[in-house]
Amino acid sequence: MDATDYLRFVFAFIFVMSLMGLLAYVLRRYGKGRFNVARNNRLSVIEVRAIDARHRLALVKCDEAEHLLVLGPDNQIVVQSNIKSGATPS
Repeated sequence: MDATDYLRFVFAFIFVMSLMGLLAYVLRRYGKGRFNVARNNRLSVIEVRAIDARHRLALVKCDEAEHLLVLGPDNQIVVQSNIKSGATPS
């Protein structure tokens, strides 16, 4: 192998990596919404707070009700269920 083969390899490698980068950019820029047209957004995470290093408090919305969860490495606990969306605690 001579220098022209190495040079050809380097240019081909740069070309292929550029094409991959361009494809990633196009998919990131224009891919949202185009492939997920029939998406139903019934479930969403409203807020997550850390309780300690291993546990999190999460407010999750499903349809029109919100659920308060404690998430840990070993278990998940429902603290309060069927909270009306936007309701203030009394």
